[in-house]
Amino acid sequence: NSWANTSANLLIWTEEQIYWIAARYLMLGFELELYGPGEYCMVY
Repeated sequence: NSWANTSANLLIWTEEQIYWIAARYLMLGFELELYGPGEYCMVY
């Protein structure tokens, strides 16, 4: 079942990319000081 294996691998790769982008987006917000102290609870 090659198609199912390829599909599963593609899904895993896509999820990893999404998580990396989301984490990087959050970190850039801290580096650029876009978040105020009152917003930290929403970020975490």
